[in-house]
Amino acid sequence: MGIFRAPKMPAPPPPPAPAPEPPSYDDEARKKEIEEKRAAIRRNRKGRKQTILTGADGLEDDNSLLVKKKKLGG
Repeated sequence: MGIFRAPKMPAPPPPPAPAPEPPSYDDEARKKEIEEKRAAIRRNRKGRKQTILTGADGLEDDNSLLVKKKKLGG
């Protein structure tokens, strides 16, 4: 009575090999790279006093206030 027998199932494939362990997030090279980036940011940072181009009286290099206008025609 071989007509009603189910065929044999093939063996399942072997499981995949485990993935290699990822590199550590807190390694020395990463810490050094972060410190270099932070040092560059600190080095390039400007203070408020360096960005303000005017003094209390307006532009500091403006000499137009010292020169009086002359009348036209005489």
